Amino acid sequence: AAAISAIRSAFSHIEALKKGVPLVEYLGGEFRHRIPLYGNINRALFATDRTPLDFARAAESAVKRGFTVLKCAPFDEVQRPNLTETVLDTARPGIERVAAIRKAVGDEVTILVDCHSRFEEFTAHLVAEQLEKLSIGWFEEPLEPNSESEELKRVLPLIAMPVAGGESGYGEAFFTSLLNHGELDIIMPDLKYCGGAAEAVAAGQSAVALGKGFSIHSPSGPISLLSSGHVTAAVDGAMFLEHAIDEVDWRPEIIQPAEQVENGQLLINRTPGLGSRLNLDLVSSKGDHLII
Repeated sequence: AAAISAIRSAFSHIEALKKGVPLVEYLGGEFRHRIPLYGNINRALFATDRTPLDFARAAESAVKRGFTVLKCAPFDEVQRPNLTETVLDTARPGIERVAAIRKAVGDEVTILVDCHSRFEEFTAHLVAEQLEKLSIGWFEEPLEPNSESEELKRVLPLIAMPVAGGESGYGEAFFTSLLNHGELDIIMPDLKYCGGAAEAVAAGQSAVALGKGFSIHSPSGPISLLSSGHVTAAVDGAMFLEHAIDEVDWRPEIIQPAEQVENGQLLINRTPGLGSRLNLDLVSSKGDHLII
């Protein structure tokens, strides 16, 4: 899926270059210079002890730079399988991390919670009930979405907040199936896996037509973010786009012209294709060299 997605996205970029139009216009959308982002603070916490205070500080830092929507993945201690009798105990540290974020940023900032599919059909709603008290914007992948299973469909009515997911899904049909079967409120295709930029646009348009949410999953590098920005712009009614913040300080220079993120928004240049290219010199100097 990753290889096919990369090839298809590359073809879309090449065709946009040949036509002399930005990728968003090649995909059928109207050019937009600014794309709203939400800040995923999880990568910023890899080098910390991941205490509630660490989460709060990372959230405060993001808000100071203009992000009004934040996402965290707080449930480090939870592993599958988990039981109804014990899940709240193992999830308690994660809930405390989210509570620390809410206390630090106040009520005006939206907090999204990513569960990384750590819960079960009979435990997910118990944790969601605790998070409801913290006014959470969405509950992401409490279970892994599966178009051939109805587990998530049975869980959805038990959770008061929107349920998002689908980051590893492939193809428009996968996402349409999830939406038609009532398994998700918000689909989150990832351009690295979903079948490419055009496939993501089709999935997004299907979601919006059904009155559901569409938000690209993109906790990745500048090329992925820029591609996802064009896709987001191409879908009328798309929600905000994910951006992993504070991972490395040299991130913006990975592409030329450099990545531009201002006040919680991605800036896109009105130039053909993606509008930037990979800075191979920087990648070579910073990356690991493998001999195969």
